[in-house]
This record gives sequence, structure tokens and C-alpha cells, in this order.
Amino acid sequence: MSKRAVKIILAVTMLFVILCSCILEHYGEFERLMNYAGLTDVYAEDRFKFYVHFYDVGQGDCSIISYDKHCVVIDGGEKINGKELYRYIRKLGYKKVDCIIATHPHSDHIGGLIYLVNHIEADFIVIPVIPDSLMSDADYYDEFTIAVQNSSAQVIYISEVQDLQYGGINLTLIPGILTDNMNNCSLVTKLNFQNISVLFCADIETECENYLIQSGIDLSADVIKVPHHGSDSSSSDAFINTVKPKYAIISDLLNNSYGHPDKAVMKRYKDIGAEIYRTDIYGNVILESDGDEINMIVERNFHEQ
Repeated sequence: MSKRAVKIILAVTMLFVILCSCILEHYGEFERLMNYAGLTDVYAEDRFKFYVHFYDVGQGDCSIISYDKHCVVIDGGEKINGKELYRYIRKLGYKKVDCIIATHPHSDHIGGLIYLVNHIEADFIVIPVIPDSLMSDADYYDEFTIAVQNSSAQVIYISEVQDLQYGGINLTLIPGILTDNMNNCSLVTKLNFQNISVLFCADIETECENYLIQSGIDLSADVIKVPHHGSDSSSSDAFINTVKPKYAIISDLLNNSYGHPDKAVMKRYKDIGAEIYRTDIYGNVILESDGDEINMIVERNFHEQ
């Protein structure tokens, strides 16, 4: 082989190594470009729009808020969902997230966050204050706590209403009530982006709903992440009429053993004119907005409920 050929091969090899290094260094940006171009298996986002991905984790909860370079994750489903959740976020183009919110320690909310916290950089991790007496009902919480302690994130414990802002994303974190019912200790999140709003209700039940109504906090929202998977222990008439949502998102598993969502609960949302989207029927449900109008996108074709 001639010296000239060897030089060409070395030059090409060096260029290849440099290219690979650049791609790895800016992997998030590369994945984001692939996503914008529609070349990944997740919905191709418009970088100038705002999104909430109600991510299908079966009988659990998980939401991903994304806008430009900002990303916030609320809950992560069961432990089995963690790896796929991480991959989904990477395919959206994020190699780090601004904030991870764990609404309460039940496994169908924090289980998947263990893998996520262990594998992705986060600036903040938000956790509600929960009575020690309830921790026996918190599978995986010790493992989650270890992951949080080993991360570089700043941990925020919420015991009173607090606001966070990321770009144009405004989050109001509202603690539940300290009772002997873990669900009612859930952290509720009110999201405002320009002229639209979303209320993420975790697993709160009627007792906490009444507390929130009486608190005077503005609960009105265009979109509600329906409390406790559509259980009959939540979504009272008073609460629904206070929120007055145009869209109601229910996260659950088809034919689950809990009977979620309850038919009477769905009727209450329909009676106020809300459009209902269920992850067990649609798969991932994606809210897309320019800050004024809302467009709902679904992974699977709808069939009549």
C-alpha cells in the first residue's frame, strides 16, 4: 500500500472519530434534530411549540412537559417502565431534564423514576413531605431515595405552595394534606404556559379535593390529569366544576383489576363538556400548543368507549 493511500485512510479515520465524538457530545441536540425531522419513533415536535406527553405506563402515572430546551417529568409509572421512559425522553432530544417531580411514594408513580434518576442528569428533584407512619405503604421508596442521594440534583421538599419557572413554563406546586391516606398527601401541580393551563392531580381523593377548593387556590385549568386514574374516590362534582376542564386525561391499564376509570366519574366529566382521553385506549396522549390553541394528538386510533 502506498504512503498516499495510508495517509488518506488515516485522515478518513480521524474524521470519522471526530464526527462520532461530536455526535456523542451533542447527542441530545442530534436526537432532537432527528425528532424534528420525523426520523424517530416518537411524535415529531415543533421546537417552537409547547408539549405535554401523557406517557402510557399502564396502571400508573407519568407526564413529560417539553418546550424548546426545557423538560420536566412528573412521575414515572412502575419500576418496569423506567428504562423505556428514559429512552423516550432521549428520543425527544433531552440528555438532561430541568426537574423531576415525584408526587408521592406509591410504586406506580415513583417506580420508573428510579431508573430515570440513575441515568439522566436533573437540575432539581421535587418530593412532597410525607408522614413517616405511611412509609410502610411505599414500595421502592428506599431505592428511590438512594438514587436521589447519588444524583447531582438539588432536592426540594414541598410542604407549602411553591412556584418554579423554566423558560416559559410556570409550575405551581401544591402539597396535599397530611393524613393517614397516602393518596391525599400527593403533590398537585398547576402548569401555566402563556394562555393555557394544565392541572396534574396525582392520586388525590375527595378529602384533598375539598381542601384545595377551600384553600382558594386557582384550580381552573384547560386540561386536567384526572385524579387517581379515574377512581370513584376522586373527581367529585364540586372539584370538576371548580376546575372546569375542556380536556380530561385518564392514565390507566385496559381492563385493570381496580375498575378504573369509574363510569360515573367519566359521566361527570362528559356532563361539563370535557373531552376524555384514556391512555389505555389511545396509548400516549400528547398535548400540543402554541400558547393559545390546544391540539390533542394520540398514539393509537380511537375506538368508541
